[in-house]
Amino acid sequence: MKNFSYALNALFAVLIGILFYLHFYPSNAQNAQPQPVLTKTADGKVQAQAQVVYINTDTLFEKYNYYKSLKKQLENQNKAAETALDTRTKNFQGKMFNYQTRVKDAQQKLESNQLNEIEAIKLQKEFAEVEKTLAQEEQDILKYREKLTKDLLDKEEKLQKQLKTKIDDYLKKISLARGYSYVLAYSAASSVLYGNSGLDITNEVVKQLNENK
Repeated sequence: MKNFSYALNALFAVLIGILFYLHFYPSNAQNAQPQPVLTKTADGKVQAQAQVVYINTDTLFEKYNYYKSLKKQLENQNKAAETALDTRTKNFQGKMFNYQTRVKDAQQKLESNQLNEIEAIKLQKEFAEVEKTLAQEEQDILKYREKLTKDLLDKEEKLQKQLKTKIDDYLKKISLARGYSYVLAYSAASSVLYGNSGLDITNEVVKQLNENK
């Protein structure tokens, strides 16, 4: 069942990367257009200064209720899929074990002359049918596993889009209102070594996202 675990971990890795580098361009709305911060260069020229803030994604995904709900939902779906596949697999293994036991028993009886030719031929035909049935059941289980994996990935993709839309919509809104040019992501695994706490908007974002369900 490693495929399911890998798929789930892959989703969380993608979610962490959603906020890595979002650049929002101001709209043409007359009243909503933020005023850029102006600075002077060394040669005396005036230029607009980009407004940069950041979000601690570790904190965001730890406290964002919608994300936690999606994560729990995916974990439950993954667990249910694993249980269903495990049940079918164990059932198949039980049938295979019984078949192998019968074959071994028949071979022993044949070697000790406890089976006549007619009984041996009858068992041979029966075993051939059992083998055919087991082979088909094995193929069905493989197809079932592929279907479960695909269904899980499809659900992950759908939930991922829902999460990204919620976060994107909110960040675009506050970026336009406050003149943010960049919203960067900071986490323990990121390449950013330091972030000025005055530029950290994580708590505000988490609060607003949780309130705007």
